[in-house]
Amino acid sequence: PPPGAARPPGLGGPLAVALALLLCLNWGQRVAAVSMTKQSWDRTVAGKTVFVKFFAPWCGYCKKMADDWIQLEKDHADSEGLLIGEVNCAGVGTSKCDELNINGFPTLMYGDPSNMVEYKGDRGYKSLSHFVTKELRKTCGPSDLGLCDEATKQLLHGLLKQPTEELRRAIVAKSQAADNADKEYEALLKRLQVEYEEGLKRRDETKREAQAVLGHLRGIVATRDMAKRSEL
Repeated sequence: PPPGAARPPGLGGPLAVALALLLCLNWGQRVAAVSMTKQSWDRTVAGKTVFVKFFAPWCGYCKKMADDWIQLEKDHADSEGLLIGEVNCAGVGTSKCDELNINGFPTLMYGDPSNMVEYKGDRGYKSLSHFVTKELRKTCGPSDLGLCDEATKQLLHGLLKQPTEELRRAIVAKSQAADNADKEYEALLKRLQVEYEEGLKRRDETKREAQAVLGHLRGIVATRDMAKRSEL
């Protein structure tokens, strides 16, 4: 049993074994990172700078970094104004991932919750810890206009004056534009793949026909050269 876990008096046999297993599980249980959904997002991230992992449980890279992410969250659990959390894109957090157009796993995002930036650095524990401790700071956003350049300030001032419903329509429109960009890119890749395969086929057919004739041409020329040499 884990340290300090004594067996209750009067218990034995299967019941004692089951209780011991339960104690071991509880003693060794890991503290999970803060898990968020679309419904809990706003109240969880309010007023905070965030570092969020968007993941899928079946993703190998996600599994590989799971323990490091949990440790990172524990290291900074008491950090004022900072939230390290995660969103399960294949479970309860699917709608939030769809809203943010998360397509690859894991995707790490940081900064102002309303204007997050994708983290592109190394995903090992030491690198993540250094980033959070030394580099993660509040970023430009509606709640931190003082960190924005003049052009972004003007943009945000204009957006802040708009009615909420108009902003919601803009969110839908921009999300649709992002989705369309992905679809257009995928369609382009498919067209290029078709063109590549057709071009490859044309090349092979042309080379096959050319090589077949080349064989005959070379044979005829070689025969004639030999005939000339024999005449000399």
